[in-house]
Amino acid sequence: MKRRYWLAWLLLVFAGGRAMAGNAAAEHRAAAVELAELLQTYYLFPDVGEQYASYLRSGVTQGDYDAPPSDPEFAALLTDGLQGVSEDAHLRVSVASSAAVSRRPSRTVLRNATWLSDGVAYVAITGLPDSEEAEEQMARFLDEYRGADALVLDLRFCPGGSLSVMDVLFSRLYGEPIHLLTMDMRSGAESVLEASFTNRPSLEPQDAPPGIVRWHHVARPSADDDPWADTAVFVLADLTASACEHLTLALKRTGRATIVGGTTRGAGHFGSTRQFGDGRFEVFVPVGRTYDPQTDKGWEGSGIPPHVQVAPDKALEHVIEELGIASDELALPPPPAAPQMQRGASASGGRGYGIGMLPPRGGESHIRVVQVIEGGVAEKTGVRAGDLIVSANGKAVSEFAPGELRDIMRRTPLALEIERDGERLEFELSLE
Repeated sequence: MKRRYWLAWLLLVFAGGRAMAGNAAAEHRAAAVELAELLQTYYLFPDVGEQYASYLRSGVTQGDYDAPPSDPEFAALLTDGLQGVSEDAHLRVSVASSAAVSRRPSRTVLRNATWLSDGVAYVAITGLPDSEEAEEQMARFLDEYRGADALVLDLRFCPGGSLSVMDVLFSRLYGEPIHLLTMDMRSGAESVLEASFTNRPSLEPQDAPPGIVRWHHVARPSADDDPWADTAVFVLADLTASACEHLTLALKRTGRATIVGGTTRGAGHFGSTRQFGDGRFEVFVPVGRTYDPQTDKGWEGSGIPPHVQVAPDKALEHVIEELGIASDELALPPPPAAPQMQRGASASGGRGYGIGMLPPRGGESHIRVVQVIEGGVAEKTGVRAGDLIVSANGKAVSEFAPGELRDIMRRTPLALEIERDGERLEFELSLE
């Protein structure tokens, strides 16, 4: 009797487990269908949105989303698949955050403000949030260092944000109104964002082709005789992304700043986050792009090349030398901290190995390791942040086809050739 009882119990558990797995698969399929509709309706390029939607619907039909046992793995599968269809640095799927943790506390966005020497001001910008507090921080800095002969804006670790803080900066750096960049948005794709743009004094509505809403981003001086309008400006660039790239290109295109360091990350499409799958998942949907009105080119996928290409960690030294600052006059600030990536996340794959990486930019022939997650396979193998991956599984990074990087960096075992401090090192990583 006991034997029959335990056998029946095991059968019920097994059947229940299969039912739970079946429910999860059904929920994932439904979520993929909903995501397809979102991208088809709102993605900034309608033809690409159609391609995303077709890919997702085909995956549902073929059972591609039946296997992932967890929501994070399902989100990663969606992100990787969509990036394989058409790469977009902002398009990503993740498990939705709860309201309690999604609200970020106010933070300091200007760090290490100082006089490098007499008349040379320096500040690191670590983000451009849309908040009155951040605007006030920028205004206070500009008032305190008013009269500087040169200004060094360190954007090497600036991941993005919005227009409000940079508008405060632009209002002081330009002596007369000037058209900075042009911004296009898919009409009707994001009503809240469209309304905020329409009500922003620095954005002037323009005529545009059907299906597009267009604005000119304009610098509007706050005073006729602000001394900042005559200050020489240098921008340090490296992991600079999104709105911080907007800031960089605006200053570069108008000839207002000299850009020094590395090519920026190439995240040129703006948008907003939407939830789907009964609120279990969220996706950042790009709905618009910003670009140079003279060339009609933005920086998505390519980044913004600097005027002076130097190793990013030597960019400040180059500016100091260019300004002729003597070493005995120098008050060198500590470097700003690199942005931290979420545990298990990666800029270009490598999720299972615990590596945060940046793909090649601006003709680079290496992948830069920006973070190695503590306790992960990469750290235990000896890979370090700052390493340059020059080949993977015997294939040079310069020979990777578009979209191939993500696939190669997920294979196991994975043989990496790394350049570190001028030396070539070899590592073999395994997920088994």
